[in-house]
Amino acid sequence: MKKILIISIFALSACTGFLVQEPDWISTGPTFEPYKGTVDLYSNPKDVKKPYGNLGMARLKDVPRNAKDIKSAIDVMTKFAAGKGATGMLVTQEVEGENGDSGLVMIVGYAIKYKDSITPEDQKAIDDFNIIGPVDEYKK
Repeated sequence: MKKILIISIFALSACTGFLVQEPDWISTGPTFEPYKGTVDLYSNPKDVKKPYGNLGMARLKDVPRNAKDIKSAIDVMTKFAAGKGATGMLVTQEVEGENGDSGLVMIVGYAIKYKDSITPEDQKAIDDFNIIGPVDEYKK
């Protein structure tokens, strides 16, 4: 039975691209109620026009360097960040391997929350995290 399950997992991952795992998460701020809207994606912090605070960094390693798998990884990370309360995410990718010849990338997403979307419950989470307000790391 165990062999059938393992074979099924590998067959499924071959059909759908790489096997997506849950992202690594490094928290730099509080976790809020899940965000149910569409998370805005950015590739440059200068493109974010609203004041925001940082929630944390998510990353997925060993993503095959092709558009389908990178899009799939970004979709997973976006849903994960929304679950932490993020309203936006700055996305970057880094080539893996000594010489960048592994064919793999690491996708990194910096989860952010716009200051204008903070509710009284969010403010309590901020206070409980022992900070005055969201940290503006990129935008002053």
